[in-house]
Amino acid sequence: MWSTPPPAAVGLGEIAAFLDDPADDVWADHWSARLSERVGIPLSVAAVGFLAVAGSELVAVGIDLIYPLPMVCFVLSAIIPALVSPPLVWYFFRLTKTTSRLTRRNREVAAAYRALAFSDQLTGLLNRRGLYANLMAYDSDCDLLLGVADINSFKQINDTYGHDVGDQALVAVGRRLRHLAGPAGLVARTGGDEYVLVITGPERLSAQRPDQLAVLLLPGLVVRLSLGWRHSTPRSVEASMRAADSAMYLAKAQDGSRRAGRL
Repeated sequence: MWSTPPPAAVGLGEIAAFLDDPADDVWADHWSARLSERVGIPLSVAAVGFLAVAGSELVAVGIDLIYPLPMVCFVLSAIIPALVSPPLVWYFFRLTKTTSRLTRRNREVAAAYRALAFSDQLTGLLNRRGLYANLMAYDSDCDLLLGVADINSFKQINDTYGHDVGDQALVAVGRRLRHLAGPAGLVARTGGDEYVLVITGPERLSAQRPDQLAVLLLPGLVVRLSLGWRHSTPRSVEASMRAADSAMYLAKAQDGSRRAGRL
């Protein structure tokens, strides 16, 4: 899951500039940098070797042309490659090092882009786009348990306690649902106070699932949420989500009736 925040090393300005670039250019730059990193050192060695051999050959030609001075030509044939090779080695080493640094930077920005594109920044959960991207990794006939959750009377919480407490409620509910889904499950915040859970694994699929949950947020403030469940497969997620949504609203109505009956 891509639910981690962008790396601290990448500034918001760099992320914004990154997002302004066309996706094709971004990935072209990324793979170009990776290719340069892989072939940079071999090319450096090959280039130095080629230039050293070429220099020796040129000196050998000079020996033929100025045969009366064989000792001078012999010395030059040893000195010229020795003088030329170290600067070239240093240059190609610096080039390869710079390419590696830019490649790492590119990966950091790409990770930040994915985090912004596929996660909810308030709760750290997946967003709707991230949920569907992760569902594509499952086999098309994999058994899933799909849950839709909605906070009861969320508007009343915001109106009574303020939006800061409302944000705390969203985060606390996300943590509770993440625990309910388990380490292999998926949890996404798909709307204001709406969540989707995807649960896998035979033991978790067969377990009884609640249609109501309560989260103690503050002394005297209990956040309640209603849930609806449907078994599904990745290829039938849309239909199962609609059915789970209907079951969730039925559970919400029943909870309201029960609470009204206690008054």
